[in-house]
Amino acid sequence: MCSFRHLLFVGILFIPTLSLAQKVSFYGFIENAETGERLPGATIYFQNIQKGIVATQYGYFATVLEKGNYEARVSFAGYKPLTSFLKLNADTMLVFGLHTVILKEVNIISEQGNISRNPIETVKLNLQQLREIPPFLGEYDIMKGLALSPGINTGTEGSSGLFVRGGTPDQNLILLDGARIYNNAHLFGFISVFNPEAIQDAELIKNGFPARYGGRLSSVVNVTMKEGSNKRNQSVFSISPISSQFTIEGPVKNEKSSFFISGRSAYASLIGLPMYLLYVNNKVDTYMNYWLYDLNMKYNVKLSKNRKLFLSLYQGRDVFTNRSSSTSEKEKIKLNWGNTTASLRYFSVIKPGFFAESQLTFNKYGFNYFIDAEAKGDQSQITKSSLKAKSTITELAARQKIEIVAGANHTIISGVELIFQEFMPDYFKLKGMATVHDFPDTRKSFQSIINVAGFVEDRFKPGPFNLETGLRLNSFLIENASFVYAEPRLNLGYKLSKTSSFHLA
Repeated sequence: MCSFRHLLFVGILFIPTLSLAQKVSFYGFIENAETGERLPGATIYFQNIQKGIVATQYGYFATVLEKGNYEARVSFAGYKPLTSFLKLNADTMLVFGLHTVILKEVNIISEQGNISRNPIETVKLNLQQLREIPPFLGEYDIMKGLALSPGINTGTEGSSGLFVRGGTPDQNLILLDGARIYNNAHLFGFISVFNPEAIQDAELIKNGFPARYGGRLSSVVNVTMKEGSNKRNQSVFSISPISSQFTIEGPVKNEKSSFFISGRSAYASLIGLPMYLLYVNNKVDTYMNYWLYDLNMKYNVKLSKNRKLFLSLYQGRDVFTNRSSSTSEKEKIKLNWGNTTASLRYFSVIKPGFFAESQLTFNKYGFNYFIDAEAKGDQSQITKSSLKAKSTITELAARQKIEIVAGANHTIISGVELIFQEFMPDYFKLKGMATVHDFPDTRKSFQSIINVAGFVEDRFKPGPFNLETGLRLNSFLIENASFVYAEPRLNLGYKLSKTSSFHLA
């Protein structure tokens, strides 16, 4: 009798182990079969169990499944879906290559979407989908494309600012390959800083965003630049009514590393050339000039099948100049503003279902204002005066994130970030200008802030429920003062049917 009890006890202990033994890890990457670029947000749907997974920003997917046979449908917008029959008896790593769709005949089909693969709080958009939207003055704009989703408005016709559920544009966290963008618009708000030919994918989280994101209230816009083909060289040149752009990409080492360079510029200066010639020859008294440019560069290298390194650079500027002259004075006014960003990211799969992302980013936004004036006195004496004013934001950040797939319906994400910011909201220098009594010739206000944050997220999908909880701890050090506070997150969804769900954040 005692021996039977011992056997029963040992058997009970081994039941979880036997159950776990029937589970296997299935992970890998989804990429463009022609260029080798990873496809962020691509999906895998298992037809026989009616469950799906979504690839990360790096095209990486991971899940835990029961041993057995599966029919997997791999898809990404603008690419031909791939159906694969899998036999999973052990931990398996696969790379799926999708081919772009070449349209010969267009069929418009109405199809009910499955809301389990399209969360109502998230909008995804890539270049293939963007090209289906009518362009503004011949220019495709990723921000205008995102603004077509429910709950979002641009405020004014043609603007690139996003008003998400009553918020304002400055309440949106906008990231380009992990680096923060402070001003996302050119041409006084009519064009976004994102060159569509340089963008691989854009994700907009309208509400209930995860604990890894902080510092904003309305939404998160996460934009990913193209990696560049690691199989062949290719280039593109295009012209629109307001700008021209070029793109060059290709392998540095075949199927191991690649580069991507894309530039865009408006040619308003060319249109204003006749007016400039008239101004130089004293035919007119006033001349105005405006131009802008964007430059995107990216380099990536596969260190191994599970490790990859990315280096991304971006710079964009707007420049406005106004010149005026008369018999008694000359004046030149110049404004320029724009963003500069750089990000170095390292992605590694440590083991099946466990990957890490390390990131170092730099970003700077600056607005500059210059005035140079010359005035002639009664005795033909020339008096020169000038004003130089600027405002800048500089940020250096380091981030570390890990993600663990604990089960088929359970994922844990945690990480830390350190951000150093320098704000210079007010700087000016006067020379030769008359001012009121005691008004300084030079002034500079300066403030530095250190932000340390840690976060943890837990995603659990029991049956028709989708539960996401998270906690973000923030600490700020400003001069001799420090502030610490917590940001709890709760995201609950319930699938009512294939075409409807309830969501609470």
